[in-house]
Amino acid sequence: SGPQARRAILAAVLKNESSIDLLLGRLEEGNLLPSELDASTKSRLLNHPNAEIQSRAKGALQGGESPSIEEAFETFQPSLELEGDFDEGKEIFELLCSGCHLINGLGRELGPNLALTASRSRQELLVNILDPNREVDPKYLQFHVTTRDEEIHSGMLAAETSQSVTLKNQDEDITIPREEIVSIVGSGLSVMPDGLTEGLDEEMMASLLRYLSESQYDLGTSGESFATDMPEKH
Repeated sequence: SGPQARRAILAAVLKNESSIDLLLGRLEEGNLLPSELDASTKSRLLNHPNAEIQSRAKGALQGGESPSIEEAFETFQPSLELEGDFDEGKEIFELLCSGCHLINGLGRELGPNLALTASRSRQELLVNILDPNREVDPKYLQFHVTTRDEEIHSGMLAAETSQSVTLKNQDEDITIPREEIVSIVGSGLSVMPDGLTEGLDEEMMASLLRYLSESQYDLGTSGESFATDMPEKH
């Protein structure tokens, strides 16, 4: 309940620019560490529709410098040659990915069902994890909706009618009446945040890649029940 409650509090903070200002102030003063924020919160700050918030977030979270995708890929390249542990991979998936992705009943169906990734190579999976904006289906793009009470709601556009707009994110589905909407802005970015791999080493990444690539064999019980006659790695 701790991490979920914290995420809910941060989601509420991100809806209002004055509360975001306080959050950034704490980061800038060193009273809050970047490591205390989850990847989704960081991504929403770094890609906020307000340019000033974006700029301050970059300074507070990245020292003004964006990490290189190429450097990250080089860091995790060795994980492609490691076997990894299926059960550890499942735990990492639950921790980092299940808020947005569904595999065999585990997780939330916000992004694509990752059971479909079983046909992809480990290298393709690694590229998609490290660079979520490289290939994005338009239906998984993130939108920001600003309302008359100056709240900003972010998420995937789940439904749209003449009366309302429904956004879906990892915390909630929210339906906003059109008369309350001031603006709808597309970010051009995936709802999947950058920086999910912070804190992972090569072994942990190898385990996550194994779980994702072999998830079609996960019968929902444990790693032991999973098929032993796996196809050889190419």
